[in-house]
Amino acid sequence: MHDLYAAIWKVNVSTIHSLTLIEKQARLNRAVVKAYMFLRAASKRMNAAKPVYVFAAPEYYWVKPQFKLYDPTEKNDIYTWCQSLSSNFNGLIMFPGTVNWQVPKQVAGNKAFDGYNSAPVYQTGHLLLDYDKKYNDGEVDKAPGGVAEFVSGGRGGDHARQDFRAEGLRFGLDVCGDLNAGQLHLTLGGQHVDVMVVISATMAHHFGNSQIHKIAVRDGGAFVQCDSSKPTESEFRNGVWALSRGKGMHGRDEGKDVYTFTDLDGANLMIAIPLAPNTGTGPTAEIDALAGFGKKTTLKATGVERSGQQNLKKFTLSLPGGRSQTALFEMNQPGDYKVTLSRKHAAPKVLNIKSEAQDIQGTKYSGTGNVTKIGRLLPDPDLDGLVCYYLPIPPAV
Repeated sequence: MHDLYAAIWKVNVSTIHSLTLIEKQARLNRAVVKAYMFLRAASKRMNAAKPVYVFAAPEYYWVKPQFKLYDPTEKNDIYTWCQSLSSNFNGLIMFPGTVNWQVPKQVAGNKAFDGYNSAPVYQTGHLLLDYDKKYNDGEVDKAPGGVAEFVSGGRGGDHARQDFRAEGLRFGLDVCGDLNAGQLHLTLGGQHVDVMVVISATMAHHFGNSQIHKIAVRDGGAFVQCDSSKPTESEFRNGVWALSRGKGMHGRDEGKDVYTFTDLDGANLMIAIPLAPNTGTGPTAEIDALAGFGKKTTLKATGVERSGQQNLKKFTLSLPGGRSQTALFEMNQPGDYKVTLSRKHAAPKVLNIKSEAQDIQGTKYSGTGNVTKIGRLLPDPDLDGLVCYYLPIPPAV
């Protein structure tokens, strides 16, 4: 059994770009110092026999002001500084964010420079991985001046490798859009790692049926993400999750309000209502619905306009076993509904429910996908965006 202690620094990198290199180094140094102190203290209090310490900063931490790219000398200086910083923290596996840099093209092309988005990983002063992102999200190509062209996979060779071993565990890394492309899954040829780390910039992850194959983590392993999201999205995209295929779901239907309630039979239900307004009457929208022990079902919503605003929605919920009931949603205010559940030969049930901003967690629902989100451990009130997590990782079966 390994005990994973992970510090996620969900700093908004858009506020970092304008800082000088020295200022960025100072902030990262402070974050790592505090994170390491927290993680070590927690593992000692919990008497962890095999603690594994991880620190992660988001993608695009190392970019010049106005999103300009570093030159090779500046890039090497950043790597040297990060390696020196890492040497001060025994055992800490440090993902210091990505370094965005450019080098003059050796062969003439449309642009003068090749651009890279590189993610180094260090442990106690040793470079464990130096991965060049494969997925092109267009940011490097849009750097001011338009002088650099993103090179997928960068320098090739070892820089295309996405996994390494440390502390008796196998780690894997995807950078932002790599996850959407299932890049780690492809690079490993379908093999699984014990801990998968994703560092990203405003990108969500999902563990549903259509996405789970892209999560290259074994059952019982850990999925770790550090993302520079907006505050309203950061809890959904940042943290540590225990992966267990087929035992729940994790994620949120973006562009929809999510509501949960207990139905007439005492079963947990979740439905997601599109945020875009529906006009007219009749079947106007498809709604996602999930029963507590059923499968995801597509329902039809009937909308009725009142004073130009649709605030009445009626659903027919057909549940496993042939059961059905209606749910009448009457809006008190945006995100706040009175719900009347009814069916033949049963007394109606009236509820007041609100939209859930938090994750839909595997601990609440059984379906297909994933899992359980790990609670916070020792949040830091003095350093915005630094949150620590704990997760025991059992041996591979």
